Amino acid sequence: MIYYLVLQLLLLLLKLFILRLTRGQVKALLDHADSPYIRALGLLYLRIGMTDGYKELWAWYEPYLNDREALNVDGTPATATTIGGYARKLLTDQDYHGDRLPRIPAPWI
Repeated sequence: MIYYLVLQLLLLLLKLFILRLTRGQVKALLDHADSPYIRALGLLYLRIGMTDGYKELWAWYEPYLNDREALNVDGTPATATTIGGYARKLLTDQDYHGDRLPRIPAPWI
């Protein structure tokens, strides 16, 4: 079940990459009030998509690092975190549920 949820997220992410979101659309994902999962999708979109603009990546992530909205990453209570914790994990970890994220050069972490 867990891998099914992660697979759904990755398929949604693929659709967003095909659509080539504008900055305004990405900002709308990050500030979405309906669901923390939409916001998490926006953070993951930035983390995977910004492979050459790490200074800009920090500017996108910084406002969300202290966000306290609750989130269960894979739908189970064992992975309960906050949007801020999820954002920090995306910036510091290379693994995302068995997949490798693009490497961020050490000075930008």
